[in-house]
Amino acid sequence: MEKRINKFRGWLPRKPMKFDNDTLPYLEENESFTAPFSRSRIHHFIIHNKDTFFNNATRSRIIHHILQRVKYEEGKNKMGLNRLLTNSSYEAAFPLHEGSYHSKNSIRTHGAENHRHLLYECWAWWGVWYKYQPLDLVRRYFGEKIGLYFAWLGWYTGMLFPAAVVGLFVFLYGVFTLEHCPVSKEICQATDTIMCPICDQYCPYLKLSDSCIYAKVTHLFDNGATVFFAVFMAVWEYKSD
Repeated sequence: MEKRINKFRGWLPRKPMKFDNDTLPYLEENESFTAPFSRSRIHHFIIHNKDTFFNNATRSRIIHHILQRVKYEEGKNKMGLNRLLTNSSYEAAFPLHEGSYHSKNSIRTHGAENHRHLLYECWAWWGVWYKYQPLDLVRRYFGEKIGLYFAWLGWYTGMLFPAAVVGLFVFLYGVFTLEHCPVSKEICQATDTIMCPICDQYCPYLKLSDSCIYAKVTHLFDNGATVFFAVFMAVWEYKSD
């Protein structure tokens, strides 16, 4: 029995919420001051590799900056990508991704081909929904605004777990007290009470007991514990904001 338990433990990850250190690259910033890049002051910057000095988000912004100011025809107003979009020369314009997001080889054995492939394997698919987000990698690839958005979204989604647990207990309370609810009992036993038609034409008279199932379903979501849940959600919203 102990061998089977140990074998089952070997299949489970030791840290299920975190990524393996071999999967994600080392993304911590160097301990140095940063400043807006200037070509005239390039000697003030620590550049180990010119191809990787700017991250993907910065390179996309540089290309967009160039396309906003380049001339495409002689004339004062014949410049910029926005004007080409306005006069319907182009329908839309988007920055290109870095390579493919899919690879034939496993990321654990051959590594990631690019940051897009790494984001897909570690972030942008349903198989890793329970893991922490690689926010540093998201910031490197999409920029600070997108990184902050997903950081806030992940925190807000995590804060919904306590509310979901309390809501589940409220629903279970409705299930266990369903047979003792006086309102649903009265409705289900009112076989002699006739109700008016629900429409003006071609609708027959109804018995009150016909809405028995509706009354029971209503009790599951609207019972005595719902008041507590409403107060809890009001306090939770105030604290989370």
